[in-house]
Formats: sequence, C-alpha cells, structure tokens
Amino acid sequence: MQSAAKRGSAFEMEIAGLLRAGGFDITMNAGAARPRQTDIHAQREGITLLVEAKNRRRKVDVADVDDLRVRLQRTTADVVGVVFTASGLTQGAIKQIEVDRTREVLAFNKDEIELLRHGREDLWQLITHKRKQLRVHGKAWFGPLSRSEFVGVKLPVGNTEFVIRKAISAYFASKTQNAYGFYTMRIPDTGWGIPSGQGALLRLQLSLRTVEDLRNILGYLHDKFGLSNDGSFSIHQTEMCWHGSGAETFVKAVVECQARYERARLNRAHHSESVSYFDKFRDGWVLLSGQQRVGWESDSGRHESFFHRSDLAIQLPGVPVDVASYLELCRYTGNDWAQFQYVGSRGIHTRRLNTPIPLDVVGLSVQGRVYGDHLADEKQVVSGVIARNPFYRTKSLPDELLSDEMKPLEDLQCIELILCDLRDWHNFGDQVGRYLLDRLEVSWADSELLIRPSGTWDRILNRLGVGGRLKRQ
Repeated sequence: MQSAAKRGSAFEMEIAGLLRAGGFDITMNAGAARPRQTDIHAQREGITLLVEAKNRRRKVDVADVDDLRVRLQRTTADVVGVVFTASGLTQGAIKQIEVDRTREVLAFNKDEIELLRHGREDLWQLITHKRKQLRVHGKAWFGPLSRSEFVGVKLPVGNTEFVIRKAISAYFASKTQNAYGFYTMRIPDTGWGIPSGQGALLRLQLSLRTVEDLRNILGYLHDKFGLSNDGSFSIHQTEMCWHGSGAETFVKAVVECQARYERARLNRAHHSESVSYFDKFRDGWVLLSGQQRVGWESDSGRHESFFHRSDLAIQLPGVPVDVASYLELCRYTGNDWAQFQYVGSRGIHTRRLNTPIPLDVVGLSVQGRVYGDHLADEKQVVSGVIARNPFYRTKSLPDELLSDEMKPLEDLQCIELILCDLRDWHNFGDQVGRYLLDRLEVSWADSELLIRPSGTWDRILNRLGVGGRLKRQ
C-alpha cells in the first residue's frame, strides 16, 4: 500500500502537470515563502500563484487557510494563494476565504480536479472566474459538476427549412469578413407599453465544456420553461457564418463543425468559433452564447472540440412575481448570487428604406402552414428569402440607416447573404415577380447584435394552387 508521503508527492506532481498544461511555468518546492516550504510556485501572464496540494482524507479547514496566508505574507503582495484538495473544504474554511480577502486564496475541490484531469474544464478560465467571484461578489466559487439530467430531453427541431438550388437544409452558410450579425425572424419587444426602458435582464455565467453540456442546459430550459420552434442560431468563423432554426438543429450544427468547414470550402479557420442561440422565452427572450474551441492536432493526438466561454441571458418585461423557477435555474448553473438588472434604454430600432431594394434571391425559407394547433401536412409556405446582400462590400449604407441607433448595421457590409423575413407569406411553389427589401430592424440581445431584414413581394406570376410540399431525396 502506498504511503501517505508518496501519495502526497504523486498528487503534487499531478497538480504541477495540470498547471503546466494550463500554460504556467512551474517551480517545485520553491523558496518564495522562505523559511516556510511551498509545494508549487506557478507563473503565467502577469499572475503568480503559491500553490498547496492536499491529498488526504481530512478536509481543508480554517487552520489550513490560515497557514497558507502566513506563507503569502512572506511573499510579494501580488501573489495569489491556491489550494487543491482531494477531500474538499469545511464550511469554516470557505467562510474564512470569503471574509478575509486581504490576500486572495482560491480553492479547487475534488470535483473540479476531476474535470481538469479529463480535460472537461479549462484551468485558466476557472482561475479567472474564481478571482472575479471572490473580488466582485465575495464568494468562494466552485464550478458545478458536469450534469446530464436533461440530456435526453427532446429539443425543438425548428419549423423552418432552407431551399437553395433545390437542396434542402436546416441551416445555410454565408461568406463573412469578421462580422457577427445575427439574423432572426422575430425580435420580442420586452419594452412594449413601457414609456422608457426595456425590462429586466438576468445574466448567468455557464460552465459548459462539451456538446453534452450544451444539450443538457438547452434540455433544462426546454423542460422547465419551454423553448419554441422558432428559435434562431448563428455560428461565426473568420471567413464564414451559418444561420439556422431550432435548438436541436443548433446542437447538430455545433457538433459537425468540421463537416461545415468542408462543405463551405473554408480556406482557413480560427481556433475558436462563436456560437449563439436566440429564442422567445415566456414574455421575453433567451440568449445562449459561447466560444467553441474546434478540434485540433497536437503531439498527443487529436483533441475534441470544447467550450471555453459560455453565457446565458434572459430578458423579461419586468421581474417576475414568482421567481422560484429562475432561482432554481441560478442554483442549477452555479449562479446563486445572480440578480435581475433594470435595462434603462430602448433596444429595438426600425427603419424603412426610402426606396425598396429588389433582391437577388438564391434560396427560400420554408415552413409548414399551421391551422390552429395543427400543422397542415399538405401545405408549406415561404416565410422568408435568402438573397445576395445588397449592402455587401459597399462603402456606405443608405442615409436612413446612418443614425446612431442603426450604426450597428455596418456589420451588414461584411456578410455576403441576407436572410429577409416576409411580412406576406405565399405558398411554396408559387412563382413570384420580385422580392423587395423595405425595412431593417436592429436590436441588442445582451452582447449579441440582432438583425431582422424584412420585406414583401410585388405579385404572383404563377400560383401553384393547393400549395407545395418539400420532399427529401
């Protein structure tokens, strides 16, 4: 049986390896706190850590925290204390970390260490988040366990399909030049009927790591609150972006990142892509956004994609009378101290074009016609069009789009295709004379730029009659 000393030494070496993999320069048994011994001294990007590794059955207690602070007092003021424990911390130790913040002490529990071991958490992101929560909220934060209770929840597929050159797809791709505009067919107005302001916003930081984590949080939202079939998503790379509909389709598109790149014939890909999902939520909206580190090659072999930043934002017309379900969400995601914030300015702005612009249509946005609560199998309607963006690579937007409120629309000059919502739908299969863009709506969903181009058509040249139906080959 391995002795306690050997187990402790092996644990120290493992923690040193995790720190080294996280980009830190490591010195074992450093003299930084001389004459006291230090397990590990770690440095990276302007931060210096004094690290203690505790591999024992007894939990880290107040005495251990005080002992680490004694060591910190023998170092320079910028050094941060860190303790990795294989057995957890007592409530007293956690309270001590929170109450006395004259010298920062960060703690990693056994669950977080396990996630780091299996590459399901990013050490630098954990350290950054722990420091923020301790400094801003006075809380010793511990990342939630990787949860999977809602992975099996059936997500909305989305009631929209895109037809381009007779090919049917759940999403479409467009060339872009570092633009991050998000096309959506609906922008819920949480400030409707309110003289000023836009309602209340709840921001939550997530600890997503894998696609299973992504599916789980979407499953939670759908199970507890209900997502719609009209949710929109956007994925952005350096030279290409993808837009589609439905939570299930969103997850599928995130998973098949390499297949997307191959189909789009992407010349070069950044190591990360931004992914966002936007949907109607109760009387407001919900936005899930993040950065996905796409798979890459290293000396140790092929690495899977993972998320290294993710956030959730919910905006409502006001703070709900019954906040129980939102409090449960906050606790589930490890945001116990989150709060609704008043949004004091109007966020949705609409401009009509003085002269409607004829569109060069390359595809159709098609969905089923609904009668009451039933989807009609025999008919589908065209609810929007995909067209060549008339503002792509232009020097300036029309005068009516140059106001401060519409300034974010400059992103449109960097996206090749435009998704235009039709106010007047027609049967799939009808032949239309011209499609016209005559209005643009812009809004911010937290940090995400929402763009809703809209228009109509002039006349039906040839009516199909009973309506068409997409048929997959």
